[in-house]
Amino acid sequence: GSGVSPSRTGYGEFSLNLNGLFNPSSTGGYTWSRIIPEQPQSFYQFDGFNYLGAGLLLLLAVVLCVSTVTLRKNGRKFLIVLWENLWVVLACLCLTMFAVSNLITFGDQLLLEIPLSPELLSLCNIFRGSSRLFWPVYYLLMLGGLYWCAGLGRRAGLLLLILVCCVQGFDLSAVVMEKHTYFQTYQEEPAMEFLAHPEQYD
Repeated sequence: GSGVSPSRTGYGEFSLNLNGLFNPSSTGGYTWSRIIPEQPQSFYQFDGFNYLGAGLLLLLAVVLCVSTVTLRKNGRKFLIVLWENLWVVLACLCLTMFAVSNLITFGDQLLLEIPLSPELLSLCNIFRGSSRLFWPVYYLLMLGGLYWCAGLGRRAGLLLLILVCCVQGFDLSAVVMEKHTYFQTYQEEPAMEFLAHPEQYD
């Protein structure tokens, strides 16, 4: 009705940067991390914000280190769990590959460009905001880390969870205050305008 034709372009631009999980950059200007510095990325890659937070990054680092050390001892059990959840693993791999797109970037550097046929590129452009397709993987990483934490036993798991929550809370505390200030101002401005000119709202 507006005469504007929707564009089917942009796949590879609105993609997931390889630093996305530990890059707190935001176009809104918010301080998403008190611990991890902002890193460069393409402007359009802000579309799919995927910063995990320092607490969750710490938890996933612990999971990775402990799992690597105990892999030889629990290798058979790991393979069984992997096989039982193979469809989830494959789905996560596919979603991640599509989110990263054919233009693989780290920071502001293009590492690799995979050429796509015009037909395939046109199909991918339907979902041009590809970085958003990583969100299911994002939540599975978060829930998987918490599930692993619960498997440590009540005391060890609780202590690790408290540590993770404290680090995460401190890391995100600045953006919480900034968001609070923003919404408080947004709510107060219409109220003050109503008190100054109530006749406009009759």
